[in-house]
Amino acid sequence: MTKNEPLRTAQIGDIAVPRHVAIIMDGNGRWANARGRPRTAGHIAGARVVRKIVEAAPDCGIGMLTLYAFSADWKEGTLPICRQALQEADEREMIGLGRAALLWGPVCLLAVSATAVEMAQFAMAFRTAMVVDFFLPALNLSGRPDLLRSIPPMQASRPLLVSKLRGAFFYSSLLVGVLLLASPLTLRIYGPPYSAQLAVYALLLAMQWANGVGRPAVRYAVVYWDAPRIRAAVGSGAIAALLVCASAISSFGALAAASATLIGALVLNGWAIVNALQPRRESAPPSP
Repeated sequence: MTKNEPLRTAQIGDIAVPRHVAIIMDGNGRWANARGRPRTAGHIAGARVVRKIVEAAPDCGIGMLTLYAFSADWKEGTLPICRQALQEADEREMIGLGRAALLWGPVCLLAVSATAVEMAQFAMAFRTAMVVDFFLPALNLSGRPDLLRSIPPMQASRPLLVSKLRGAFFYSSLLVGVLLLASPLTLRIYGPPYSAQLAVYALLLAMQWANGVGRPAVRYAVVYWDAPRIRAAVGSGAIAALLVCASAISSFGALAAASATLIGALVLNGWAIVNALQPRRESAPPSP
């Protein structure tokens, strides 16, 4: 584009969008400082936003995108911050795939090998067990206004984390224990053949218990975003779940799928709790 050439635009409805957009990535450090986080966390947050902009630009009619993204925090011998942040964004996608395999892998294997009736029975038990997801957060927050206040991640103390884990264990055990005691009556509502799925329902409730107990530790891991460890934990859980399900699905059907989801949840949440209770490395930047 020459100096005298008029600015070419694309039209989106009544809005004229320039063909060439330049973005100065400024303010990331101040964004992080205002939240009590290292400057690198601001750069990572900015790079993730840039990724969304790059993906959306063609749909908006933007043909050329220029980014002024040099960071003064870059030091010789280290990976440039933008490249590092974009690599971490790619790792997020891998973690998402692992999480999907952990959650839906056993169900997909069951759908391939089971009859329509067996699949319907498992789906009923699975959806009924998910009632824990609706009530458990409310129980964790009731009577604890301290959890409703925003606490900067870098200021979160170990005693506070331990307190949250104890609360999660208590409320998860209380809720799931009541549901287990009431499970025969609950399944009787659906009638036969669904009422025969007591063992499957109990295993799925146990999976929800594991997720409830580990929820504070999982949130802690996401805040401090140690991508390699998270990827290893999610991948290990997914592999364990898929191996258990694949090896037993032909003999035990829905029971194998339920057992696999429980084992995957135990692996993931067990890792999260152990890792959260370990001393943090100062060099590990938190996620925004």
